[in-house]
This record gives sequence, structure tokens and C-alpha cells, in this order.
Amino acid sequence: MYAVETIGLSKDYGGIRVVDEVSMQVEQGRIYGLVGKNGAGKTTLMRMILGLAAPTYGEVRLFGEGGAKSLLKNRRRISYLPMESRVYGNMNAAENLEIARLLNGIKDKKAVDESLETFGFKDKDRDGKKIDKFADGEKRKLALAMALMGNPELLMLDEPLSGVDPVEKTRFCEMIVNLAADRGLTVVISSHMLAELEMTADVYGFLHRGELIRQLTRDELIDESGNKAYIIVDSSHLRKAKGVISGFDIENCQFIEPNKISVRLMRDDPHILLKALTEAGVTVREFSAHKQGLEDYFTGLLKASDYSDGGRN
Repeated sequence: MYAVETIGLSKDYGGIRVVDEVSMQVEQGRIYGLVGKNGAGKTTLMRMILGLAAPTYGEVRLFGEGGAKSLLKNRRRISYLPMESRVYGNMNAAENLEIARLLNGIKDKKAVDESLETFGFKDKDRDGKKIDKFADGEKRKLALAMALMGNPELLMLDEPLSGVDPVEKTRFCEMIVNLAADRGLTVVISSHMLAELEMTADVYGFLHRGELIRQLTRDELIDESGNKAYIIVDSSHLRKAKGVISGFDIENCQFIEPNKISVRLMRDDPHILLKALTEAGVTVREFSAHKQGLEDYFTGLLKASDYSDGGRN
């Protein structure tokens, strides 16, 4: 069953489409990484799922149910950590967690001590250290502890690693993965950096200009970010180049520009493709081959999407 499903979800602001017919599926128990540049529509999409913004078109389903009454009921099973989440700087960790306990209607006061222990705040709380003295990563960790106080089934995190140093990022990501496994949590986490989500997510959705342009698993992402060849051929030899490329075992072939081709090869060495092109009489203006990194894959995906949309900027 899907914890989250959207069907053709769209949002217009002032006549501008900021989320465009997004249909996404998040299976229960998964960590779903929502990837997109700043301004891609990630926060707006999350807000519509949470009921904080009304869709212009489309439908949201939570835990297999749609409709206003079911959504209201099921949103109580969700906790949300926004990008600009706040903790109370003039209080210590226990006092912040006590506020979260009361807001969530949890009667057992031991929940605060348990959370302090789980998130490693026992010593800091014993010293009475105020949150203003915490590092940014520690503040984010406390905000996460507060978000989890109500034992949600679905946790939504909007750019949670913004402003966190690399060491704390790694620790934060490890904590997310462990908590999700221990509690059976479903997590939706957004970022504009694919490398950050690589540490946590097992499913990825790529959002660009409000459109969900790709949705794939971790294994599929690793497969797709394999041997890449970028080729610029003489425009008069484009048809011949297509014929040569079609004879290879390729995952995909995209035309990034009118005569620039991006090819992902399943097994063959890209230089074998270059040899075949030249032997066929194709004039190759430029050629490069490399094992593609995840950020390169992300950038290439966005460029290919822009080109398929007519090269709009």
C-alpha cells in the first residue's frame, strides 16, 4: 500500500503553474528522496500533501484513502519538519521536548526522557545547556526529536540538512535510516542535492519546473549513472550516427542538443562506440566518456528535460 499517492496534482499561484500534474507513489516503509533545484516545487508539493495548501487540480491519497474526511484523519499520522523549523533557544532540550509532548497529547512523561536518551541529549540536558548554544546540526536533531514525539507513521522532511556541516549531515542521515528501520517509518525527504539523499533514500523522485520527470529506485539510479558517452557529430551525419548507436546495448540515448548525443551503455566500452562511428564514416566533432557521478546524472537529467521541452530556460 502507498503511504502517499498523488494523482495529477497541480498548483497555480497568480496564473503560474508551480506544480504540474505530479503523480507520485511512496510505498509504506520506504525512504523517498524528492530531488529538485531550489524553486522546483518541492515545498509546495509537500504542503499540498499535508493539507497546508489547496491543490488547483488533482488528488492526494494517504494510506490508500482519499476524500476530505479520510485525509483529515490520516494527516494525524504524519509529522512534518519544515526547512525553517524552530526550536526554543532560551530553553534546554528537555523543555523543548516537553512542549512537543504536550502538543501531541502524550500523557506519559517518560517519553521526554526516552527521547533525550535516543537522540543523545542526556548529558547536554544534565548540564542545563540552552539550545542557543547548540551547533546547527544539534538543533536540527532536536527538531527531528520533537517531530517524532507523537510516533508518526509518515515523516516529511523539507531540506533538513540545510546549513548543517558535513560531519553532522552524515550523522543525521544515519539516524534517519536507523529510525525508519526501527520504527517502520515511511519518510519523504527533500533536497536540492542528490548526494545528500544518496545517504538515506531508497527511492527517488526528480522534480523539475514543477514536473516529476523521473521516479526510480536506488538500484535503478546506480544502474543509470553508469558508463556515459557524450558525442557531438556533424549534423549531416546524424541519421548515420543513430543507426550505429542502435546496434549497441544501450540503456538510453538522448539528444541534449540538435547534434549532441548522450548515450548510456550497458556493458560496452564507450570507446568501442567511437571506433564504430568513425568506421561508419561519421564525423565526430567531440567525444567524452566517463563513469557518471550522481550529481552529473541529476544535471544531465535536467538538461535532457529542458531540451525535450524545446530548450526553454
